[in-house]
Amino acid sequence: MWRYRLGSGGPSEQVYHEPDERFWLAVGRTRSNAHVLIAAGSAVTSELRYADAADAGAQFTVVLPRRDGVEYSVEHAVIGGQDRFLILHNDGAVNFTLVEAPVSDPARQRTLIPHRDDVRLDGVDAFADHLVVTYRREALPRVQLWPLDPDGGYGEPQEISFDSELMSSGLGANPNWTSPKLRVGAGSFVTPVRIYDLDVVTGERTLLKEQPVLGEYRREDYVERRDWAYG
Repeated sequence: MWRYRLGSGGPSEQVYHEPDERFWLAVGRTRSNAHVLIAAGSAVTSELRYADAADAGAQFTVVLPRRDGVEYSVEHAVIGGQDRFLILHNDGAVNFTLVEAPVSDPARQRTLIPHRDDVRLDGVDAFADHLVVTYRREALPRVQLWPLDPDGGYGEPQEISFDSELMSSGLGANPNWTSPKLRVGAGSFVTPVRIYDLDVVTGERTLLKEQPVLGEYRREDYVERRDWAYG
């Protein structure tokens, strides 16, 4: 990874070199635009570095040192006016756990969602006024909305539900930090994929698009159900 100051006429500066050829590299900003992240990852191991996006000469700091077999991701959130990292990791938690930590000391962690054998955490997305947690429960992808208390702390998590228990749901593209709406997609065996805008305050949904199905398809002509088999 190299850094170059536009218009400086000077040379580029190398900010990071990954010596292990098994690892890929990527760079990007947090949704809040507060931090630049450099991510290094292999098939089963990850490591991230962060720097202040407002400081053109900032040095990158490791969030958590890499350990073989440990994967993690990082989101920046502002909780009660305090900068926090939300870290999703599988260290001793095969289905992942979610912790928070001060940006100034990512090792000082507090658990938000503990590991569960029956739920796999897939991701967390932070916005100015809420968090979104995506996970898999009972074999289906699901989405949970966490309001943020302006005075600090987290509101009561709410799962985004649909009219069928077999609907799979997930986030669409949501690049804006302060957007009042959340782009969500959902579909099932009999329901074509639908894209919604969800008002995060009122819960009102606006259907934006439904995947077209060729022929004279009618959802009402079909039935979907799930049967459980226990061994």
